[in-house]
Amino acid sequence: MDVCGFTIDGPTTRDIDDAIWVDTTMRGWTVTVCVANVAAAIALNSTFDQTAYRRVNTIYLAGDRNKPMIPRRFSEGSCSLFPGEQRSVMAIRIHLDHALEPQGLPIIGEAKLTSLRQLAYAEVPGIVMDARDGLHHPIRNAEKLAHGLMQKRRMNGAFVLYDLANGWIMSESGHIRKLKDSKETVGNIIIQELMILANAQVARYCLEKGIPIPYRNHTSRISAPPRERMMELIEQGLRGPVSSFERARGSFMMVMNRAVYNAKLEGHYGLNLPAYTHSTSPIRRYADLIVQRQLLAHIRRSELPYTIDDIEEMCAHINTVVASQSEEKSEAAIERANKKAARQSEGNLENLPDKEFSRVLKVAARGKYLQHVDAEFRRRIESGASSLIDEHFILLESDGEEWNQSRRLILEKLFESPHKATSLATLAHQNSGWSEPKFIMRQGGEDNSLVHYASAEFKSPKLKTPDVVGSSKKLARQRAAVTAFHLHLGQPPPSWVSAPSPAGAVALPDASTANPIGALNEYCQKLGEKLPEYTADHYSNETTMFVVSCRVLNLHVKSSGQPSKKAAKKEAAQRALQLIIERS
Repeated sequence: MDVCGFTIDGPTTRDIDDAIWVDTTMRGWTVTVCVANVAAAIALNSTFDQTAYRRVNTIYLAGDRNKPMIPRRFSEGSCSLFPGEQRSVMAIRIHLDHALEPQGLPIIGEAKLTSLRQLAYAEVPGIVMDARDGLHHPIRNAEKLAHGLMQKRRMNGAFVLYDLANGWIMSESGHIRKLKDSKETVGNIIIQELMILANAQVARYCLEKGIPIPYRNHTSRISAPPRERMMELIEQGLRGPVSSFERARGSFMMVMNRAVYNAKLEGHYGLNLPAYTHSTSPIRRYADLIVQRQLLAHIRRSELPYTIDDIEEMCAHINTVVASQSEEKSEAAIERANKKAARQSEGNLENLPDKEFSRVLKVAARGKYLQHVDAEFRRRIESGASSLIDEHFILLESDGEEWNQSRRLILEKLFESPHKATSLATLAHQNSGWSEPKFIMRQGGEDNSLVHYASAEFKSPKLKTPDVVGSSKKLARQRAAVTAFHLHLGQPPPSWVSAPSPAGAVALPDASTANPIGALNEYCQKLGEKLPEYTADHYSNETTMFVVSCRVLNLHVKSSGQPSKKAAKKEAAQRALQLIIERS
């Protein structure tokens, strides 16, 4: 297979394991992702291989240091795809039509690559704007395709977030991070979108060919709200102050399980894909090296090095090591944060960012009571600026009667906003050893005045609430969770008043209607409420795209990028309808 390509990485990266090239064709697009052929360099069961298996991945440290999975003479030498130096690679070629649908299985084979250039992420915007640069056209092709893939994934229900202005980016598993320099965003979009495409197509190839590999599985928690609502939370947070975004990000991550490797296919929730794997970083991750060895043997028509039982055993080992590494990293971060929090607790807390105040509060809640920290928490919760994790610390982690006033205040706020209680129950399960709640539901009332009842039961701590009433199943569950927290803290359960829907009440709109704009207008008219307000924005990415915001019934939703203002307005109205139904 003839290949060419260039690399995009961090400015100080020395272990370069993937290169890309994008061509336009009469039928659509041809994407080639070249991956360093580590399988040909590191022999199976060799000393180097055993060390790599034990380490599982490259560990990156502060100050551009790392602890490589394989020796540096390979990772930063003979395997790394440096420009001007020929390297053995595994090439993955994918043909896409104009709708960005894969045409057949990818073509996978061994090849020789001499990378044309090593680019840093921050260099990409300049090349996009400079038609004289030798890589201008390939980079423009890659940028245009990446944006198309991003929009297609978003429309298909994947969690996709890139904020070009501020440098926020969402990983394949839904984790959100901020780049050091917003100039890096375009380069990150290109690499992430093309790697997701390549990994998904390799998983599809192996599935079709019956090749056992470690699949990258990702699932959500039972308490996860609908996908649309989760993305709406994040997008709303982005439009507000940093504190709003941090709270939205925290709520988002609470309902996501850790992504794991498994020989059994379970799908990828964050990407909304039936099959996914890791195959494009064999220098840095052992799971990718396993996939590459399986593919290499298949291409050479030789016996596969691993059976499905081997894969299962290795996946369990990798998952255990990665979890342990994550825990060690977290413990070290917590220790640093606690020391910093102890120093900060003596200063002015009012101007402390949310994340840092949470650290201060956690130290005080779990250790020595600090009156000024408690007072600042009460100020924040009264002004609506407290975070869910802060309320969790006070409600379930604090020790001593000194916190009683704040605990009662949290319960009062939960009574006013019961929707927060189910998220607090999730935090209790994750951080405080509570079991997940079991809700027992029943209905009551007349046909024209239907109400719902729910009770919440926890195995640990042993706790069961009486039946709680609500006008919907969701509200009844939320109120039952609020009641559970009251009982746990020895407080009398609140008195809930049902709000049944009277006969002749306005029926909820149909979110699946072909005319969501008209349906939304009609619903507002029946309620006697103000009609929706729409505002349009547009941006140019070779083709002009439109984004429309819709404000209605105290909601604010936003469409994704659409080729016409009409299509964007329709999508915004449909999102508003879905949110209205969800909140009912």
